[in-house]
Amino acid sequence: MLPVFFGLEVASRAMQAQRRLMEVAQHNITNANTPGYSRQVANLGATTPFAEPSLMRPATPGQMGTGVIVDSVKRFRLDNMETAARAENQVMGEAEASQTFLTQIEAMFNEPGGQGVSSLINGYWDAWQQLSTQPDSIVHRNNLLIKAQDLAKNLNSFARKADQLLAQMDQAIGDKVTEINDAAREIATLNGRIRHAFTLGDNPNDLMDKRDRLLSDLSRKLNVSYAKQANGSSYVYVGGVFLVSDEQTNLLQSYTDATTNRIKVRWANDSTMPFDLRGGELKGLFTVRDSKLGNTTTSGTVYYQMNQLTQAIMNETNQRHVLGYDLNGTTNWPFFIGTGLSDISVTITDVRSIATSVAHIDSTQNMNNQYRTIDPFKNLNQAWTDTDLLVQPVGGNFTINGVSYAWNPATQTMNDLINTINTTAGSQVTARFDPATQRIFLTRNTNVGTLPTITVADVGLSNFVAFAFMPAASTPGGTGDNTNALTLSSLRSSTVASLGTLTMDQFYRNTTEFVGEESSRVNTTVDRQKLVIEQLQRQIESFSGVNLDEEMIRLTASQQAFSAAARMVTAVDDMINRIVGGLGRVGL
Repeated sequence: MLPVFFGLEVASRAMQAQRRLMEVAQHNITNANTPGYSRQVANLGATTPFAEPSLMRPATPGQMGTGVIVDSVKRFRLDNMETAARAENQVMGEAEASQTFLTQIEAMFNEPGGQGVSSLINGYWDAWQQLSTQPDSIVHRNNLLIKAQDLAKNLNSFARKADQLLAQMDQAIGDKVTEINDAAREIATLNGRIRHAFTLGDNPNDLMDKRDRLLSDLSRKLNVSYAKQANGSSYVYVGGVFLVSDEQTNLLQSYTDATTNRIKVRWANDSTMPFDLRGGELKGLFTVRDSKLGNTTTSGTVYYQMNQLTQAIMNETNQRHVLGYDLNGTTNWPFFIGTGLSDISVTITDVRSIATSVAHIDSTQNMNNQYRTIDPFKNLNQAWTDTDLLVQPVGGNFTINGVSYAWNPATQTMNDLINTINTTAGSQVTARFDPATQRIFLTRNTNVGTLPTITVADVGLSNFVAFAFMPAASTPGGTGDNTNALTLSSLRSSTVASLGTLTMDQFYRNTTEFVGEESSRVNTTVDRQKLVIEQLQRQIESFSGVNLDEEMIRLTASQQAFSAAARMVTAVDDMINRIVGGLGRVGL
């Protein structure tokens, strides 16, 4: 026969089990809004019945139940969905980091108040066009100077902002490395605590939730993979190299590259080990910094393209401006100085120094001037060596090394003559004007295999004039001459070899379109990933999240079971009191 206290023990176990159920429900309710928290449930099980089959067991029919016990407290977690969500997090992290800085790059092109790069470049060319209508106008000249200075300052500002943005991305990369290392250390610490709890037979659900949350955060920063161990510990890998192994860490290190002076990342314990970065915010930062914004040496990047455009504006303007004459009759004035985007500036301070005219052949003399043969270059044969030679051409054709050119001295300038020579194939020479000596020089092309004889002949001249020539009577076109201003204003639509035979307008549009397309692509990726991650998160929440209605039902059921167990204790207590009290009255 079972002792009377047997019922008290069964009721006590029931109260303890139901109280544990209520505690789990309360824990779920209080963490309903905790990020990364997984719903927990206490699993009940019957205790060992009485009695075990044996020779000495009581001769009672069947086994008597001994009550209930909490076998375990499990958490609800969908590991496969978590893995999928982390993979999408990597894509999302890379896209969001790229989006943040691409938006800032876009803003560099279009500033408020019409002071963006595009409007200032257009204003600069418009000012040249306006000046060509009134070359001697001080107002138009002053307007051009202001437009040029504004453009140069804006390009300088663009370079400064680009440098600041590069520095911000360097700082962000260093910060991400610090965050990754902090998370790795915390995961390693949690691994030790979880492993110890597993050894004692516990279920450290909250610790595992925290570790999983850290893993999800890590997956947003870089490409990580994760492997659980039977003892509750875990491994975290980056590109096949472990970042966390149980309680050990293999941390990252940010450093300044000596060649590029930019921040890079390597393994702290072994700098020779390759760091395989394939996703996450860290990847996005490197991509925008090195492949989108770049610098003056990384071809195809925004910084490189804008520097190329700036150099083209400088060089093309200067090449034509130095050939012109200003209002004072002087020439050989460069318009811009500097090396590129970061230091371009306008060298002219006096508006009268803007060269709008060019030197013309004096048409009244019909080229009836002396031609001099000079030899300023070495290794060039001359077919004629007389010092002076008087010629009497009145226009027509002339030849250089057998190539015929048409010449009208009444309408064509020296620039026209030079352009005609340089754009006609077969002469094997390049023509240029030297303002200092007032000569047109013919130079042998360097790509000619054998040394040619460079000769110049006129249709009315049986002798050859060698190498370099210039009429003695050449004069500036005058204050009203707009030839050079027209030439400079036409640069906007002229193709430039250094820009890949594109015009400056086309090259600039290509650069802005590149930024716009990249920004649009990243925005699309961010929008798509938001939908994908939200869908995955809903599925995870539907399984792992806390449902307050369900928890209240469980809490109510546990309370009722607890009350029933308590009443059972009261009933057993009454039984004991009756037995003990009755026995105490024997013999009275």
